[in-house]
Amino acid sequence: MPTPPPNPHLPFGDQRTAPWYGKDILSVKQFSREDLEYIFAVAHEMHDMVNHVGTFDLLKGKILANLFYEPSTRTSSSFTAAMERLGGSVIPINEVKYSSVSKGESLPDTVR
Repeated sequence: MPTPPPNPHLPFGDQRTAPWYGKDILSVKQFSREDLEYIFAVAHEMHDMVNHVGTFDLLKGKILANLFYEPSTRTSSSFTAAMERLGGSVIPINEVKYSSVSKGESLPDTVR
């Protein structure tokens, strides 16, 4: 698969070399402390960009599925707002009882 050109709007450079690029993120346990520090540094730069420029299409065409095991209005709303500010869209799954997890399927299988 050909590599798309770098996005010129990103001051932190091309992140396609990160070990988690193109991977599903199911748990914070997937990351080392160094990974998390790096992610938060990039997030800070992106926050500054959104505040300066407004919304942009970094995640255009990408979809985030929000699945929470317990009610979480602030976190769910924050995830949705962040995704939409970056040009993506969100599929909210507000109740686990409507997901395959409630039928005993593992979380990784549910999100595939």
